[in-house]
Amino acid sequence: SFAEAYTTAAAAYASVLQQGKINAAGIDCGEKARDDFITALNNCDGSAECIETLKNTLSNDFSQCFVKLSDHDSEKLKSCLAQLDDVRKQFSSLVQSSLEQLLASAVRPRLKSTIDLFLDETHTPSEAEFAEMEASDVFVQQLVTVLDSVLNVFKAFLNQSVYNSFLEIVAGSVAVDLEKVILNATYNRLGGLVLDKQIRGLSAYWTTVASWCLREKFSRLSQVVSLLNVESVVDAEGFYKSTSLAWLLSPTEIKQVLALRVDLPGNDIRQLVL
Repeated sequence: SFAEAYTTAAAAYASVLQQGKINAAGIDCGEKARDDFITALNNCDGSAECIETLKNTLSNDFSQCFVKLSDHDSEKLKSCLAQLDDVRKQFSSLVQSSLEQLLASAVRPRLKSTIDLFLDETHTPSEAEFAEMEASDVFVQQLVTVLDSVLNVFKAFLNQSVYNSFLEIVAGSVAVDLEKVILNATYNRLGGLVLDKQIRGLSAYWTTVASWCLREKFSRLSQVVSLLNVESVVDAEGFYKSTSLAWLLSPTEIKQVLALRVDLPGNDIRQLVL
């Protein structure tokens, strides 16, 4: 049957994808493992699309050609279509898991080493340091350069739909890793302003590389940055209670973020009722 044939193909592609792991060292070279991996990835995506088209076409044909089927025969046809749908899901799941594997083995290590440079900068700058950081944002420039390098390698080889999914996964990973380093630093008011500019710049970058907006990947991070930019603890309380945003941070996390501001009174933060 069609479903059995596609299931066999899915198993074969899974084997190639498992064997064709790409490491960070091989991301920029024409290794056979990389080529096999990407070819299998694109084929899985194409297979899922073909199966979806086949299922929809057959469903439409069945409804037009077999109008007097018994309930028993009708259930048989539905079962056949359901098998195709199950196989499509296998291919789609394989694409997703393979992209996550690609992120973990070949992409995230390179990005994380650059993101970790965030901690090399001061985040409690003086007025003079603030002016210098405002004029030249070295950290964002470095991160964007690495992102461009990584994304352009795969943009040339991946199907558009696979590449779009890849962008979402990478953007989510960058947001998570950025939040970790941000929460490992301390800030004054000027440091919060610099951070706000940096995150806005990165959000703008993602808008330029994607045909749709990936800002939701940075929603939690944006809330962290907003809290690090309040004038006072009272302002933080007012912002929390008045905003129409759906808060992604718990009250405990909000207090932990505010505690990173060295110029906000610790007692006021601890007594804050949210």
